[in-house]
Amino acid sequence: MTDNLICIAVITKPHGIQGEAKLISYADKPENIFNYSHFYDESLNQYKIKKRAVNSNVFIVRISKAQSETEPKEYNKITSRNEIEDLAGQNLYITKSMLSPIKENEYYFEDLKDVEIKDQDNKLYGHVIEMRNFGGGDLLIVKRPDHKETIYLPFLKEFIIEVNLEQKYLIFDFVTSGL
Repeated sequence: MTDNLICIAVITKPHGIQGEAKLISYADKPENIFNYSHFYDESLNQYKIKKRAVNSNVFIVRISKAQSETEPKEYNKITSRNEIEDLAGQNLYITKSMLSPIKENEYYFEDLKDVEIKDQDNKLYGHVIEMRNFGGGDLLIVKRPDHKETIYLPFLKEFIIEVNLEQKYLIFDFVTSGL
């Protein structure tokens, strides 16, 4: 199951002394983090979060942890700063099955990881190691086989000739893009 996990948030640090935490959401729309019923950590422990406040781009949340592996899950609210300190830096994950269905020609970042980037002549250019959006649009972060550095390619439909997730390749139009 761990290969089915998608990182969706991180608990950064405690907020106050009564067990609240600061959380950064990686969801496309950060507020959507609260649409998920539960989350996992790397050890597959289950958590629930409840929004208490928003402080700039960081959410202040209350966290509950599943008591055991039994169904239905019983969750205990975390009420101490010390318990939150133990969770600081902890990534929270969802499973692929928890994601909303996507439309044709839309892709989850996770699905594009390790995809080969090829040019119009089908020549290997590199591999996608991750994707980012710094506010100006989606970017493919590509590792070239003959370079130490990574490069960024814009993930815009006018530059993408074909995406084949089954065979794990993407054909990028370097001519139109001017790269």
